[in-house]
Amino acid sequence: MANRGLNVGKPAPDFALPGTYNTKYSLSDFAGQPIIIVFLRGTW
Repeated sequence: MANRGLNVGKPAPDFALPGTYNTKYSLSDFAGQPIIIVFLRGTW
């Protein structure tokens, strides 16, 4: 997956990211709901 992108219309693979207060959010937690994922890269 790291060397290739996703095709338009294909589902994204499930992944998890840490949240605040020891919570973990996975993409499957939001199944069936619209979601926007933004990855910001620091420029400092």
